[in-house]
Amino acid sequence: MLKKFFASFVMAAIFLISSTAWAGYEETIPEGVDLSTVKTLAVALPQHYKIEATEPTMDEFADILSNAARVSKLNVVSYDDMIENIWRDAKVDIKALHDENSKKIYAENVSKYADAYVTATSANNNKFVQFFFEVRDAKTGDLLYMLSTQSRY
Repeated sequence: MLKKFFASFVMAAIFLISSTAWAGYEETIPEGVDLSTVKTLAVALPQHYKIEATEPTMDEFADILSNAARVSKLNVVSYDDMIENIWRDAKVDIKALHDENSKKIYAENVSKYADAYVTATSANNNKFVQFFFEVRDAKTGDLLYMLSTQSRY
């Protein structure tokens, strides 16, 4: 399920960010991790810094990640829904906080709404675009899955 989810997301993100050719990918699943236990996945705010005008904003990038869930059997809690949930239950507006504080509050609250959460990071140096996806256990923060892809212009 997670693999379908990430394959869809990577394809959508690459097409939106640039016209590129695949150069490779690498998956990591730590020993002993059972990904089948993840039924609900929350989307964390991506770490994405726009270089080209045609690239999506961070919010659009988060929406791409949420929309990729349509091909999986996972229940996905979008980043916008997480913001609303945290505001409703903890009375904290994580969008108004400094980046480190918002990540901390998100990590402290995500286990109420999901089994795991995914953080996507993009790095674009005008020759390559690299994407990193980390899926972490919502209760412990332990790494459950990591995918890195690299594409070439």
